[in-house]
Amino acid sequence: MDELKQLSTDSCQAWKAVGSPRFGPVINKYRRDKLAYRNGIRNRQRNEKQIYTNDLHETLMQKQGTLFWKCWNAKLIST
Repeated sequence: MDELKQLSTDSCQAWKAVGSPRFGPVINKYRRDKLAYRNGIRNRQRNEKQIYTNDLHETLMQKQGTLFWKCWNAKLIST
């Protein structure tokens, strides 16, 4: 994730250094790197949501009431 952020930052600085062109290979690289970074953020958020949903499902399926509510409170109320 940090690698994507660094690539996005570097390409943005290069784009600004050449005068912020609207067309050409510099802006294409900037847009591609920026999109990759945004998609990386979205994928990470989606995966985090999936993980705590699975944790809650597993504790509920095991019928561990106290553990379920502890997991519920830790995952949903603290965020």
